[in-house]
Amino acid sequence: MKTRNLLGLLALAVAAASLASATTINCAGVPDVVGMTTAGNNCNVTGAPSIIFSAFSVSFTGGASGPVGISSNPSLTNVTGNDINIGFQFPSPTNGAGDILIFYTVTGGIDGIDLVLQAAPTTNGGSVTVVETACAVAFVGGTCGSVLGTINTSTVGTTVDSQSVSFATTQTVYIKKDIGFNGAGLSEFQNSQLTPLPEPMTLSMLGAGLLGLGLFGRKLRK
Repeated sequence: MKTRNLLGLLALAVAAASLASATTINCAGVPDVVGMTTAGNNCNVTGAPSIIFSAFSVSFTGGASGPVGISSNPSLTNVTGNDINIGFQFPSPTNGAGDILIFYTVTGGIDGIDLVLQAAPTTNGGSVTVVETACAVAFVGGTCGSVLGTINTSTVGTTVDSQSVSFATTQTVYIKKDIGFNGAGLSEFQNSQLTPLPEPMTLSMLGAGLLGLGLFGRKLRK
């Protein structure tokens, strides 16, 4: 079983009360960690140029409202080993109630998702529930026909809960996050997209190739 390091704290944004609305992830303005890969709604994490995050869509119900973005803090959004950590910035819902629904697409090949969260109660016993679903095909009407894995986690009070799910390496993965607030906000939210490590045979071949180049260079110097 792989050991995975999870990094990244949720940067909370103060939200103004509003009616249900829709927006997209803001990837602009944070070129030190996350940059726009096209003129569209795509993001690329520095250090993982082959993994692209795109087609972000965010909607709110209840007391939740925008903005939603991706943190430029390198301790939140980074690449650690085979984990690509995304520091999502979520608003604090009015009175700790509401729902945020996020869809996005990951291309380049991943083999799992990790999630750790901790609530910040605004009422006694307040909780936050996150259901994250990874699919091999696009969502239609909020559902998909080929689920790779699902994380269903809830934190009550200030307890911390963590979940992970692995699946066969998939080139294009469609993600849905359904975040429900019930008398609480989020004080911590760690989310990783997991990329497969090179196979041992690949590493051996790479080592043999480098050794051969070294010996060739040594022969030329003699």
